[in-house]
Amino acid sequence: MNHTQLTHLLLDQSKDLIWMINLDFQLVYANKSYLSSVKMLTGKEHKLYESAFVEGFGTCYIEKWKAYYNRALKGEYFEIEEHFFHPALNEIQYGQTTFEPLRGDNNKIFAVVCQSKDITRIVKQSSEANQMMDASLDIFCTINEQGNFVYVGAAL
Repeated sequence: MNHTQLTHLLLDQSKDLIWMINLDFQLVYANKSYLSSVKMLTGKEHKLYESAFVEGFGTCYIEKWKAYYNRALKGEYFEIEEHFFHPALNEIQYGQTTFEPLRGDNNKIFAVVCQSKDITRIVKQSSEANQMMDASLDIFCTINEQGNFVYVGAAL
């Protein structure tokens, strides 16, 4: 198997959603997880070299994502956390998405690659732990390296 085949295999078998848009906000790459997720959420197939903005998500959602893409197209690498309702699971899901500008040989940005990781389990575990600590009569707190409180339970 050559390097290109291995790369495609890795990307297409990843559970993370991975996609890339160009300067015209067209979808120029998407792995299988991204394509199946969009279809499940909107009922529509998303095809390469079409607009990155799928109609089924609504105008406010599209404007928010256009702003994210514009930040990355200006050279900023950043992460966001979002939540959405997953109809097949009938629950709220949480994701962390990274936006990374891609530069060509001339050092000019030509695309943005995005990767979205499901962090639902982490968010739920953290929420459950905080609820348990807040319900306790014991005092729970955490401090950072500078000695400042990061978390203080409700009992304090």
